[in-house]
Amino acid sequence: MNVQKFAKIVSVVLVFCIVLLLGVFTARELVYHSGGTKDAGTVKVSGGRINFLIMATDKGGMLTDTIMFVSYNKKTEKINIMSIPRDTRVKLKNGFGKINSAYGMGEKDKRQEYSIEKVSELIGMKVNYYAVINPKAFRNIIDILGGVEINVPQRMYYVDPTQDLVIDLQPGKQVLNGAKAEQFCRFRSGYASADLGRIDAQQMFVKELFRQKLNPKYIGKIDEIYNEVIDNINTNIELGDVFSFVPILKALNGDSMTTYRLPGAPATIQGASYYICDRDETDKLVNEVFLADKVKEEQ
Repeated sequence: MNVQKFAKIVSVVLVFCIVLLLGVFTARELVYHSGGTKDAGTVKVSGGRINFLIMATDKGGMLTDTIMFVSYNKKTEKINIMSIPRDTRVKLKNGFGKINSAYGMGEKDKRQEYSIEKVSELIGMKVNYYAVINPKAFRNIIDILGGVEINVPQRMYYVDPTQDLVIDLQPGKQVLNGAKAEQFCRFRSGYASADLGRIDAQQMFVKELFRQKLNPKYIGKIDEIYNEVIDNINTNIELGDVFSFVPILKALNGDSMTTYRLPGAPATIQGASYYICDRDETDKLVNEVFLADKVKEEQ
């Protein structure tokens, strides 16, 4: 395998792992209720970081049901991730609507540009790189890697015929294959804290994925992973960019990553469920966390 191909593969795996962090496969089950809106924030970008917008589409490919803003601080080597609920209410071309529909409203062959515009307006930070991912490769990648050993904390059982979804896992330590790993990452109904419990489970899964699989003995699997995911990712990451991402790959561990959710509250407007961004709290989060230090900004 030549160096350029290997570099491209590393970038694909990097993007895949970041997306997995917040559970690509759980977003369709999230139900947010919100209402109202405020003007876009006044946060100004300053500080040295590389910003990624990671989006995963639904089965139809027109809704981005997972949206994450990922910011890597080159000075501290820390990664901050903000999850943006799919039902966040924003102003769109045809009036107010949900941010996950912005992608489908974008111009063909560059739909991501409209989503990038809406996210940047929402949080007041620019996007350097984007990746739009079809998550269907997840199960196959986990299978290629031989599964992930997880201590399932409780009985997980849930059936939803409308989503063709069956979750059926017994508690205890076990190796989850691709199908069972997807079930583990999607389960939420049995947690006392619902979505928060699921996020904890997803983060545990990702930490174990990194711990067990990000080591040289899996280099031989790279070609299979590459072939599985390369057709399912639309990104502006180029080969020339990849080598600058090596520190990010090294930083991918539980201690270096902190996750947040876009501040807001649920409500209903004219019978429709939305998630409303809290403008003041969002600006505070961005300024105090994402823009906390003063170093040169990535251009």
